[in-house]
Order: sequence, then structure tokens, then C-alpha cells
Amino acid sequence: MVCVDAEQEIEDVYLLTRMSLNCTIVAVTSLLDKIYVITENSDTVYVYFSHRPHRLKNAVHISEMNPADIATSYADVCVYILDSNHVCLWRIHRNLTTTKYPLDVRPGEGLRSMSITRKGVIVVVQTGNNIVMYNPRNGETKHVPLEGVLEAGKCIVHATEIGENRLLACHDTQTFIITYDLKCATVCSRMDSGGNHIALINSKCAVVADKARRMMWMLDIDKCCLLTSEKSGIKNPSHVHYSRDSRLLFVTWLSYLGIYSQDKFGIKSHLAATETETRQQQKSKSAYQQLPDYTTETADLQRSLNGMLYFCLLMFLV
Repeated sequence: MVCVDAEQEIEDVYLLTRMSLNCTIVAVTSLLDKIYVITENSDTVYVYFSHRPHRLKNAVHISEMNPADIATSYADVCVYILDSNHVCLWRIHRNLTTTKYPLDVRPGEGLRSMSITRKGVIVVVQTGNNIVMYNPRNGETKHVPLEGVLEAGKCIVHATEIGENRLLACHDTQTFIITYDLKCATVCSRMDSGGNHIALINSKCAVVADKARRMMWMLDIDKCCLLTSEKSGIKNPSHVHYSRDSRLLFVTWLSYLGIYSQDKFGIKSHLAATETETRQQQKSKSAYQQLPDYTTETADLQRSLNGMLYFCLLMFLV
């Protein structure tokens, strides 16, 4: 079993920037030149430039929204937000206009998390072990039945598609692969390492944020096993996003957002914060009083996630 702490030295994944907001970050995603951030008890989506110094670009306000998750649709080239208050999805178009998609879900069950498949189908996890597959292109909704699939008292926290009728899912103590049809679902393999959010790196690798044990770990999907040696953590990673267009890894914990690169030289590129920018940000402590402001810290070669993307790249090429 192998786990990775976000602060440990690694190969080929390097911290570019750390952003700090004045409130708890719920989730983050990115698309092209923008970073989208949703925060706790806020009905506003904050949109930052994806390049340094990551200034606030825009803010999208959706009245009375309670955001539960956010994800990128590469099929539709847009971002979707899961709104637990309106029981719907909000599509944020590239021009930052919004479209509402009501969800056909079980009444009385909350909306927990979401992911989006390569074809643009949205996978929504409800409390009570119900998964809804919603296609915004045709409005089709499918329900994945999970009654009796998990042990008593356990509820899926996050799930993402890894193949035709196959989901990679997790709860607090286990990560598992589910195969399903419209009548039933079956757990075909499982690992005794849990998590709260999953990001697919490619068809063979995934990264899991495990807030309970304060660590990140990488999964070999084909072999259903972990890849790196266990390390104790000091952070509480709650959400992880891998950008397919920029190949950057975004990790959130509490009020922090860390942006990591596979490229060792990325810390000297236009993406990384300069030392001058870092000093200026560190002096601006008053910025914490306003949400769009934050401080950044210069990337440190000796501090990063772990060589998880390095292993993923090797496996992808094999």
C-alpha cells in the first residue's frame, strides 16, 4: 500500500504556487486559462487567471446557491457546479454566463459530489448511496442502484467513471471499483485505503485525497493497488483536480490551494510565482479580509506531493 503526503519530497511533481483564501475552499477546477474556486457558504464562484500571479479575473454570482462540488467538462468545454440548495447543476459557459439543469434525484437525499466523464456525462453522488448519471446534451438521467452493495453504515463519498459501466469510488475507509447495469451493481475489487475525492490522471492512474489520514495516494486502476510508500501527512487534502489541458495538479485543504507541475523547470516558468511577488503577497496580510485576495508562496524543490504523476506517465507509456 502506498500513500503520498502533499509536503514530502518527490520526483517530477513540483509545487508552483500556494494560494491562501480567508475561508474554507470546497472545491476547485480549471479550464484553459482560468481557475474556478467555490468556497464554503458562498453563492459566488471565483475565477482566477491560471498564470501568475493568479489574480482574480471574474466572479460569477448565483443567487442562493450552495455549491457542493465543481468539475470540468472537456467534452463541452465548460465547467459545471453541483448546487445542493437548488438541487441542480449550473453550467458556466466560457463567457461566464450560466445555464441551470434540474436534477431528477431521490427526494430527501442530499447532493454530495460530482465528476464528469470523457463523453460529458455527469456522475452525481447522493447521500444514501445513490448515483445519478445525467447527460446534459439530451437530458437523459440514469440511476445506479447500490442497495446492499456496501457494508452497513458506509456511504460513497465520490465516484468517477473509468470505463464502460465501471466506476471508481471511495468512502472514508475503502476505495473500490463498481460494475453496474440498470438493474444491479457489484463491487469487483476493493482496497483498504479510503478517501474523499478522486482525480483521474489517465486511464490507468488516479490520485485520491484522503482527508481523514492527511495524505494523498496514487492508485493503479488496472491492478487495483497502490503505488507509492506510505508517508505521514501534515495537511488535510479535501479535493483534488487534474487538468488535462495544462497537466497541472490542484490540491485543496482548508483555505489553501496548491498548484503542482510535473515539470521540474516549471518552477522557473511563467506559471510559478516569483520571489518578488511572494514577498509582496506575504506583506499584504490585510488581503485576508477580502475573499478574492490571497498570498502565494514560492515553489520549493524539496517540498511537493510525490512522484505520482511520474509513475502514471510510465504506466501510460507501457
